[in-house]
Amino acid sequence: MSVRSKPPLLLLAVAGLCAALAAGCSTLVLTDDEPTGGGESPLRAALSSADAVTLDIFWANLPAEGPGFDRRLWRFVQEDRIDPESRGRLMQNGLRAGVVGGAPPEAIVRMLDPLGKRRGETGSDESPTETDAALGERTGVRARTTQVRPGEPVVLQAAKVYDRAIVLHADRSGETYEQMQAIYSLEVHRETTGGYSVRLTPELHTGEPRSQWVRDETSMIAYQRMEREKRALDDLRSEAPLVVGEMLLVTSLPDSASRVGRYFHEAEDSPEGRRKAILIRLTGVPPDPAFGAGRDGGLAWSER
Repeated sequence: MSVRSKPPLLLLAVAGLCAALAAGCSTLVLTDDEPTGGGESPLRAALSSADAVTLDIFWANLPAEGPGFDRRLWRFVQEDRIDPESRGRLMQNGLRAGVVGGAPPEAIVRMLDPLGKRRGETGSDESPTETDAALGERTGVRARTTQVRPGEPVVLQAAKVYDRAIVLHADRSGETYEQMQAIYSLEVHRETTGGYSVRLTPELHTGEPRSQWVRDETSMIAYQRMEREKRALDDLRSEAPLVVGEMLLVTSLPDSASRVGRYFHEAEDSPEGRRKAILIRLTGVPPDPAFGAGRDGGLAWSER
């Protein structure tokens, strides 16, 4: 009996993103489980809870092509979807953000599929049994799908822990942190218009973990949890309203040096100076009471 190996879920995620953006309405679920057996496809409709939205989250290294790649990339990114004052503060601190809608531009396809595995460009080094972890290490691309309830933050680790870091701010002041790690706090908020906005807030977590009192979501019950000191950089928040199929893109400037952008978007295990981007795609929203169906077009992935 021969066993046909299935492609790693990371490849399916990349393929799903490109195809879904072109269609504008499909989604893909990634889980931590092993690939399903018995011919069942890992591609399936995302099952939403009553009030949760579904997001695809990608981390991807930018190609080492310098300013030329940035010019090609940002030609297709709607930076005006970010508040102008926020956009200015981001740039001053070495960050850049915008919204990608419609079919993905070639620059993003290359960023998410650097080996050409989904574009028929695979060389002889292709490994059909390569795991998501191994593929992620080799390409710098990592993906996950998660459900987020409005107002409830999701913690995204943006970088390794720096033993000592000097962070320069736009006003040319600097601060030194011990045991610093860059963390993004991701939130989704319901707009008064009925749509959803995605909010990404950078935080600096520093020092050794220590026991602190925190409250649960009801604010009525307090309990102890090991946490580190946290500084939320609210003035550097990236926020934009999205419709299903659109993505929020955030990365650093090529010359971010010791500014905030460097510590959140420095590519790990890569030559010095390499950068990475985070892409957050809205793939599903709760049913609209006015219509009794989710505003995702009603389409789901299936194998053919």
